[in-house]
Amino acid sequence: MKQILRFALVALIMMCSNHAQADTTIVGAEDNTSGFWSAFSEVILLEPNKTLQMEFTNYSSMAENWHNFLVVLAMNEGHSTLDNEAYKEYAVVRPDNYGWGDNYDPSGNSSNWNWDAFRQIMNGAQVLLTVKRDGDEVTVRADVQGGDVAGSYFQQYVLNIGENDPIYVSLGIDNSHIVIDNDKTVITDTARDNREKGQIGRTDNSTGFFGEYEVFPVMENNTLTLDFINYAGAANWNNFIVALSNVGDRSANTYEEYAIVRADNFAWQVDMTQKSTAPESPDKSWFTSMKSNYNWDTFHDDMNGAHVVLTIQRSGDQVIVHADITSTNGNTYYYDFVMPIAETNSLFALLGVDGSHYVLNESKCIEQDTPQGIVGLETNTSPFFTHFSPYYRLEPGKTLNAEFTNYSSQLGNYCTFLVALANAERDAESYSEYAILRADNYAWQGGKNSFDDQSWFTSLESNYNWDTFLTDLDGASVSMKVVRGVDKPAEVTVRADITATSGETYFEEFVINCGEGTEDLVVFLTTDNGHLIISSATIKDSVSTAIHEVGTDSQRAAAPLYNMAGQRVTKAVRGIYVQDGKKFIVK
Repeated sequence: MKQILRFALVALIMMCSNHAQADTTIVGAEDNTSGFWSAFSEVILLEPNKTLQMEFTNYSSMAENWHNFLVVLAMNEGHSTLDNEAYKEYAVVRPDNYGWGDNYDPSGNSSNWNWDAFRQIMNGAQVLLTVKRDGDEVTVRADVQGGDVAGSYFQQYVLNIGENDPIYVSLGIDNSHIVIDNDKTVITDTARDNREKGQIGRTDNSTGFFGEYEVFPVMENNTLTLDFINYAGAANWNNFIVALSNVGDRSANTYEEYAIVRADNFAWQVDMTQKSTAPESPDKSWFTSMKSNYNWDTFHDDMNGAHVVLTIQRSGDQVIVHADITSTNGNTYYYDFVMPIAETNSLFALLGVDGSHYVLNESKCIEQDTPQGIVGLETNTSPFFTHFSPYYRLEPGKTLNAEFTNYSSQLGNYCTFLVALANAERDAESYSEYAILRADNYAWQGGKNSFDDQSWFTSLESNYNWDTFLTDLDGASVSMKVVRGVDKPAEVTVRADITATSGETYFEEFVINCGEGTEDLVVFLTTDNGHLIISSATIKDSVSTAIHEVGTDSQRAAAPLYNMAGQRVTKAVRGIYVQDGKKFIVK
């Protein structure tokens, strides 16, 4: 008798709270006073491989994030054991990335909410709800047009339910109400998702932002290589996407992202531990490391079907994300991203999708040790000024001795090591360069280089064999000294003694006066389509203000001769030249 009375009470509440007006159905009291689990929409049986779509307006009391609609996926009809003694829920899914039930797994949640404005977004929001069955996978997706705060948002949840198990779908409310457009409630056949082996994301590119992803741990001083074919969606950002995080589960309470890197040359940092408020804007000085060489006019077509070799290299306190991309018509591109991370921090790479999908070539996805002291990628694809050695602060009267092996792509003479002399580390606000020295007998001064005054340039010397330069520098052993003067602390000498794999020996030397009042000097190495492996770097007392005694007299019998373009020449014909720091004219 009591059970009959309870059933009647629930039915009465539903009748009072769920009523139709014209072509709409209102669920819940319009003043948003209907409490949790007090009113529901019609229960709809969703058969295997069918898709349900509903459109409705959501109204909220805005007192809490959960005061909105909720989606109920049940094993049978009803909403409690009062309705049906066998009643059970697979899952109850709330739009605020929360839920429960026998089949509920929080890792299936994804969304792009602005949590700072979430309650205002949801009040008066227009919602397109899609519940899709595809085999044993069920996707619940809400595409939302904001109400009190405008904007386009989504929330998606993916779970697994037996392929032939019955599923009953209904909508509930919690201190809210919804107005359902009855004419927009439809059930259609699900387009089957015929997946390839290793495929992440739906073939029709309907999988939303991080709706699916693969997790790969990246250990200290390890390099992860992922090989896959990328299939692009409609917009530039609808491609593969990489999250660098402290754990591999985006739904974990401890989950925090160091960065999210998109394929379209964009990245950001998000603190996902802040569930209900917008995170504070992080320091984005690291963002300047994002580089690519895309052709934006053809970007979408280039990315669709592109072969991607993604490398995530962890070396010391630095993480490098690099993608080599080959389009179906043979065009080649790259993107490159570098950021700092503490050596002791755990790191996971989450390779996900955003309105796209990809197919992993699992046999070519490997993790291996990162060589100690490496600067740049072993593939020699590191673009100019993207990967850097540690910073060496050089006090007056000190000498940096660095030993390293130089590797080159041999694409050009400039694809070798570079030495930077600066006043601070690259991420400092006051950062500026005194000079950059390239291994191919070329240098420039930051902010000072001028064709009118090249007197500083005449100190650049070398004895290379230019006919064999490319092969000589690839795999060469380099012993480099950077000497800061004892008596003249503004004067700096850089000398590289180079031994080719053939046994031939060369040198390059450069002297620069950094300017009166120079106090801070920071030295670091970088590369351009090559890589370095530094075996040692020590700082000792300088013994003199120069190291010319290392060379022979015959190597410096005549001062180098330069034209006004800064090019070294063997003979002066007609024009203006610079030699030994002085200009002269040949008529």
